[in-house]
Amino acid sequence: MGRPKGSKDKKRRSSDAQRRWGAKNSKWKGNKVGRNALHEWIRRHKPKPALCQDCRRFKLLEIANISGKYKRDINDFKWICRKCHMFSDGRFVNLKNQEDKNAEVFEKEMDKRIMAQSGL
Repeated sequence: MGRPKGSKDKKRRSSDAQRRWGAKNSKWKGNKVGRNALHEWIRRHKPKPALCQDCRRFKLLEIANISGKYKRDINDFKWICRKCHMFSDGRFVNLKNQEDKNAEVFEKEMDKRIMAQSGL
């Protein structure tokens, strides 16, 4: 009929999994891990504070790399809000520059339409 719940097989499986955790696992990549997997590893190992580590506000936090070198070092990452993350990565400046370019293109297009409508 099979073994009852809580049998030795279940305990053995959990201890086998614990022995193969981290560097002991045959699929462990060390520092050659991909960016997404590294972020996930950091999320599991770095305690999440209540406040953004840059602006000190209560917001949703994400993991950000400090040095730009994606290495398996918990101290090379920090928990910051989305806005601070975009500023630190330079994405906020790029977004503003793109908005300015789009505004210029829109103005030129509108000028062409006005000129065409007026017959000039």
